[in-house]
Amino acid sequence: MSAIRTRSGTVLRPTKRRISTQVQKHVLRLVRQVLEEAVRRELLATNPARLVRAAPVRRADVEDDWLRADELDVLLGCEGISLRDRTAYACAIGLALRLNDLKAIKVADVDLDAEVPGPHVTVRISKSDRIHRVPVLPWLAPWLRAHLETLPEGATWLFPTASGARYKGAYDFRWAPKRERLKNAKEPSETHAGALGVAGVERRIRFHDLRGTCATHLALGTWGRAWNLHEVQRMLAHADQRVTERYVRRAMDELAAAAMATPGGPSPRHVETRGAGETGEGGNDSPQSKHGRSSWRTQKDSNLRPSAPEADVSQMGDP
Repeated sequence: MSAIRTRSGTVLRPTKRRISTQVQKHVLRLVRQVLEEAVRRELLATNPARLVRAAPVRRADVEDDWLRADELDVLLGCEGISLRDRTAYACAIGLALRLNDLKAIKVADVDLDAEVPGPHVTVRISKSDRIHRVPVLPWLAPWLRAHLETLPEGATWLFPTASGARYKGAYDFRWAPKRERLKNAKEPSETHAGALGVAGVERRIRFHDLRGTCATHLALGTWGRAWNLHEVQRMLAHADQRVTERYVRRAMDELAAAAMATPGGPSPRHVETRGAGETGEGGNDSPQSKHGRSSWRTQKDSNLRPSAPEADVSQMGDP
């Protein structure tokens, strides 16, 4: 289920996405605690949820939450979406930022002319309340320069409201589809298709997934260089490296998929196929050395003296 905010309240909409394994674990932990309390009070004999485990989610369900390179080109080049909103999407992707952190960027925080340490944006991360300096990737710099030229003189925020204030609440630059319930209708009617719907990308991607999209493409090397795990971690300001490993694992999955989709190569006819009963060059089953003779080490134990547990105690004299 997914929640859609309307003027009259929140409407739940069924989706095809399965509940993640992590959410299942959290729910099971709460259920076990409640049932354990019931066992303690002798309301139950045993805890029926003690051996219940979370159902694993298929990898496709978990990792199909990022935009591929062709989808990025379609999204950022869609003229049906305002240039301002596309710039916000580009910044969320190129800077790997959460929505609230993106809305909190000030014009003074953007430095595109710095030589050392290079073009960057200074961000205060709302989740950890830490200052994070995000490098500006070369492909993002033209987006930021063009956007800064459109801002009125003296603007405070990088993406201000019509009155010049900071966006608050759930405003997401018209990313997600918005629905509202009409007065005489039982079902909510869609009033805005959302950015992906306008661009023709038929997948459900959250705004927060744009951050993971950046990390995944950095790990894949889509934009010219494959970043290592530590570099991606610093870009996303992750405190725990295990969180970053998820995106690097995607890169390995993409590499494996690319290998499986490359069936061509040298002809295999020169490969010698041996049967199960065939032996090596020596004509017997013993391992052969590079000179055609059996290796002395493979036939004879290199340690001729028995180890302490193997020694015959009966042959040892009294101490």
